[in-house]
Amino acid sequence: MKAVTLVVMRRKLLDAYDHAGAAYSAMTDKEKERHVFEMLDAMSIAARAAGYRLTKRRESADA
Repeated sequence: MKAVTLVVMRRKLLDAYDHAGAAYSAMTDKEKERHVFEMLDAMSIAARAAGYRLTKRRESADA
């Protein structure tokens, strides 16, 4: 992946993080859930671009 693409992805992650911090309390539960999934997707793309692979695992019922 080109360095420019990584810079754009980093900027988008930071923008999403700033937006979440500013507006999180005003979001409905559905909006919060959507935002979390968008962040996970963005982190997955960034990790793959950096050569990593994110794994999904279930939380135990005890947690």
